[in-house]
Amino acid sequence: MRKLTKLKHLYVWGCNRLKSKGIRTLTGLQKLDLFHINGYKGADNEGTSKLEDLKDLHQLEGRLSISHLESVEDASQAVAACLGEKRFSDLVLNFECAVCGGGDRREGGGHIDMEILNGLQPHRDLEWLTIRNCEASILLPNWILSLHKLKSLRLGEFGNCELLSGPLGKLPSLEYLGFYYEVQNRDQIIQKKKKENKKHL
Repeated sequence: MRKLTKLKHLYVWGCNRLKSKGIRTLTGLQKLDLFHINGYKGADNEGTSKLEDLKDLHQLEGRLSISHLESVEDASQAVAACLGEKRFSDLVLNFECAVCGGGDRREGGGHIDMEILNGLQPHRDLEWLTIRNCEASILLPNWILSLHKLKSLRLGEFGNCELLSGPLGKLPSLEYLGFYYEVQNRDQIIQKKKKENKKHL
C-alpha cells in the first residue's frame, strides 16, 4: 500500500481484518471511511494500523470512523494522531473491536478511555460526533465545548456513564442529541414492529 502515493480515496468498510500496513505514507489521502487499529483479539497484529499512523495524513476530510480504541495503551498515542489538524465534518469514535465485538475490558478501562477520548480532540468545525462503547463514567470529553458548529451528538453503548460533563446548552449549533444501544437482531425488531403496526390498521 505504501507505493500508492497518489491515492486520494480509500474505502475499506467491512474489511476489518485488512492490515493497512504503510497507510501512514499515503500523505495525499483525502477520504478514508474506516480506520481499524491494532488488529483484533487473538490474531497476529504485525503490520496492523496504529492510531499515530494518522498523524501525517493532513488532507483527510469528510467522515471517518475509528474503531478498536480500547486497544490504545495511553493518551499520548491519541494525541499523536493529530485529529485537530484534519477537517473532518463527521467523526465516529468506537472503543470496541469491530471484528471481535465486546468482551473483557482491561482493568481501569474507564479512566484510560477518558484520557484517550480527551487526546482525540478533533477540528473545531466538526458537525457530527458519535462516541461508542466508552467505559468512562463521565462521557463527554474536555474539548466538547470547543465544537461551536456541532449539530449532532450521538452516544451509544456507554454502560458505565453516570454523568454528562459540560453544559451542553453552550453548544450553539446542536440540533440532535441521541442516546442509543445498538441491537444486533435489528431485522427481527423491524419485522416485529411491522406486525404490530398491521394489527392497529
